[in-house]
Parts: sequence; C-alpha cells; structure tokens
Amino acid sequence: MKNKETLTPKEIGEGITGLLMMGFLVWGAYAVWSWSSTDDGVEEGTATESETVEPTEPEVECGRDLQCLDKEHGTIASLRCEPLIEDLAEYSHRWTDTWLEPKFDRISWANMQENQIVIIGDKIEFQNGFGAFQRVLYKCVYDFGNETVVEATVEPYSIYK
Repeated sequence: MKNKETLTPKEIGEGITGLLMMGFLVWGAYAVWSWSSTDDGVEEGTATESETVEPTEPEVECGRDLQCLDKEHGTIASLRCEPLIEDLAEYSHRWTDTWLEPKFDRISWANMQENQIVIIGDKIEFQNGFGAFQRVLYKCVYDFGNETVVEATVEPYSIYK
C-alpha cells in the first residue's frame, strides 16, 4: 500500500490562495473584455443619427473649498511631493503608512492669493547617524494653479505641538 501524503494547513492555505488569485485574474480579464467591447456595432467616438456629441464638462471649480481642492489636486500633489520628502533624509527612510492610508492626511492654505496649499503628514521615519529611526513631520507646499511643488520640509515629530 502507498503512503498517503497529508497536506499541512499551510499548504492548504497556499492552494486556496492560488485558486482565489486565479479566479480574480479570470474575472479581471472578462471585465476588461466586456467593458471594452461594443455590442451596437458603432465605433467608439462616433455618434449615430439620434445622438449628438456634447462637449465635455470643464474641470470642477473648487473656489476656496479645501476639501474640494484636496479631492481634485491632493493625489497629484502627494505623488509629486513624496520623492522630495524622501530626498530630505540624510541616511535612509521608511514609510509607516498602510496601503490604504494616505501619506498626507492634513491640508491647509499656504498662500490663498497665489493658489498654494500645504499638505502635511507624519507617516515616515528618517534614520539618524546611529541607525535609529525617528518619526518626522513633513510639509509640502503645492501650487495647484501651476501644478508645481513650491517647497518640501521636514521637522522632528512631536505630539506636544
């Protein structure tokens, strides 16, 4: 008689994980295929006789609403500021945020007349000369009118400020 191999819980978990990943890949491929195909025989970007092509709406005007400005410009500001913050580390750095957590979680006005906001966060640690990591507070001034970073700064983090 042959010896039956028994699977360990770890091997069972890896098998289930593999099956789930395969399922997501198949579902994703189907979703991309179904969303990109057209069933009416009309090419994308052309209008039929009964349709008229309407001009696209202009960009949302936020005025001086910080929540709206964060929604419209926060992601690109964060992406442009992150490497500048990292470059300020003398030695090494490590981000402490989670995958779904924003690196910049506060927003304020830097200069309202010049359309500049400051985005602020504390989800990074800089390594010092002794190899220890110290949490720092970082700020990035972003000009959303010109879509440029004006300044990036860091300072030691303190819960008492």
